Amino acid sequence: CFIDWPPYKQEKSITDVANRLIEKHHIGQEDIVIGSSMGGMVGLEMANTMGLKLVILVGSATNPSEISPLSKLLMPFSFKPVVKLSQLVASISKDAISQAYYKSDSDFIVEMSKAILNWHGYKGSGTQIGRIHGKNDKFITCPNDCETIDKGGHLIAITHAHECVNYINSLTNL
Repeated sequence: CFIDWPPYKQEKSITDVANRLIEKHHIGQEDIVIGSSMGGMVGLEMANTMGLKLVILVGSATNPSEISPLSKLLMPFSFKPVVKLSQLVASISKDAISQAYYKSDSDFIVEMSKAILNWHGYKGSGTQIGRIHGKNDKFITCPNDCETIDKGGHLIAITHAHECVNYINSLTNL
C-alpha cells in the first residue's frame, strides 16, 4: 500500500521518521519498502533498525557519499525564510511537482535537509536492496549497481513511472 508522509511532528532525523512510520503502519521484517529520494533513505533506516525483506530505492542514496556536492552545499541554507520564499515562487507554477513542494510543511523541509546531512547511511542488515536511478540525476549519484534510465533525472518515479513499475515488478514478482 502507498504510505504518504504523515504530518510533521518535530522529527529531527531520518531515524525518527523511520521509527514513526514503522509504528504508525506496523511495518514488519517481511515487508517490502519502496522509497524515492529521501523516502528511500527512510526505508534503509527502517532496514538498519529492524531488517526488512527488501528495500527498493528509486533515485535514492545508500549513504551520504552518493549525495551530490552541490546538494550538500545548498542544504545548510535551508532556513525557513528561504524555504518559504522558494515555496512562494513554486506556487506560481501549476505543475504537480511545484504544487506539492509549495504545499509541503516548511519546517519539515528545513529539518529533513539537516537530517539528510547528518544521516550515516545504510549499515547493512542483510536486507536485499534494489536500485533504479536516472543517469541525469543532479542530486544523488548511483554507483554501478543500479538499474538506470538513460534520460531520467531525480524524479524518475514521476517522469518514468512505467519503467520504475516494471523494475519493481521484476524484483517483487507482483
